[in-house]
Amino acid sequence: MLALELVEGPARWPASQAAAVVGISRSYVSTARHASAEDRLALKRGWLTLSWLHNKRQKRMTDAAVERAVVRLGPDRVLRALDRLTASPIPPTI
Repeated sequence: MLALELVEGPARWPASQAAAVVGISRSYVSTARHASAEDRLALKRGWLTLSWLHNKRQKRMTDAAVERAVVRLGPDRVLRALDRLTASPIPPTI
């Protein structure tokens, strides 16, 4: 977050310089700059790591990747998992 303060603060350092001084990757500075206000707060409070946020953004699955996963796992298995995940927490009444 120090690098982000250097980049967005009154000095307006170049991201590459701020990253070098702090000892992190320039891509981490970019991730922090593009983080939502909610994510920035979570980073500051230690609820979220910059590494997780950085890698989460890069690993979003495309529809094609999801389809390949369903083929690999089998549709029945995927549907059973969806049933478990979407089941009502309230037990049925008889």
